[in-house]
Amino acid sequence: MRNAILENLQALKARHYVVKGQPGTYWFQFYQRELKRKLEASDRSLYLIIYGSETEPDDYYVIPYKDVSVLFVPENLNEPSPGNESPRWSAKITGGLLKLDSSGRHADVAAYKANRHMLECALQK
Repeated sequence: MRNAILENLQALKARHYVVKGQPGTYWFQFYQRELKRKLEASDRSLYLIIYGSETEPDDYYVIPYKDVSVLFVPENLNEPSPGNESPRWSAKITGGLLKLDSSGRHADVAAYKANRHMLECALQK
């Protein structure tokens, strides 16, 4: 079987911020410039989509941006590092909590794991 996000990848990427997280911890990065671009293009009806295993159909999160927007603010950006100077947020999802690496701030996103309703909403927007 194939991950449900990969089955709809092009349609989702056209409108939402989609990244592959590391399976297990869902470690990922969102870049400030790309997030801003996606927000402007979506009238703020953006979903943040993180998928893990490419072969597990339900290994993904579809998170409405509005529900976690308080995390993705300039003061929570990672410090620039050699080879990666782009402003970005890195985070992981464990135990249903999306936790930023830079500040430790977190949000409960357990309800968005493998949530088919959220996936359908994202595909319709």
